[in-house]
Amino acid sequence: RLLNGQGKILIGLGGSATNDGGLGFLTSLISPTSSPPTPSLLPSFSSLLLPLPSSSPSLATFNSKITINIVTDVSTPVLGSHGCTSTFGPQKGLHSSQITEMEIWMTNLIDFYQRQLGHNINGAETKGAAGALGVGIEVWAEKWGQGVEVRWDKGIELIKNELNFEEKIKWAQVLVTGEGRVDETSEKGKVVGEVVSRGLEEGKRIVVVCGKWDKVSGDWRKKIEVG
Repeated sequence: RLLNGQGKILIGLGGSATNDGGLGFLTSLISPTSSPPTPSLLPSFSSLLLPLPSSSPSLATFNSKITINIVTDVSTPVLGSHGCTSTFGPQKGLHSSQITEMEIWMTNLIDFYQRQLGHNINGAETKGAAGALGVGIEVWAEKWGQGVEVRWDKGIELIKNELNFEEKIKWAQVLVTGEGRVDETSEKGKVVGEVVSRGLEEGKRIVVVCGKWDKVSGDWRKKIEVG
């Protein structure tokens, strides 16, 4: 169906180890036949700390009625003190001294999307998952993906529906969930957070398996077994 220009693509955002606002995604779609050469028209990391390009790049187009469902497990803003750079940057190797520079970079990229490419990022306060990769996907779909529709869904709701979660939690005696690093972001829409929240509501025994346990709320510390 995809080859015939129909169907749905499901893209899960998470565990990305990236914080580039979807720029890498867009760069991978550079049209090899564009003239002048497109790479100079897409901003690089260093150029986004300086004045922005004045031209729009020419990327590969895709004419279809395909729907892209972007599935996320967090509701993190793109920019700001609680945005993707400040929240996930340290998890991805950014030192505290680099956060400010990266925030400037991301701000300039969003400005490039809006001013040069004409993309109005509706809901930017919730689209910071995977370093705002979904924003780049949105930009491509609007400007070059002719007929492509982008929808945003919560990953936990998709998983709960597929697994009949609400039915199974009723008879389960123990809930086991986990994440590489469990911290305050885990409680804000991630799968592990939703499982723990529902488990606490149902009075279940909860076991969380993780590589690192850091900065979680008091309720979690008191009522959850960690392994």
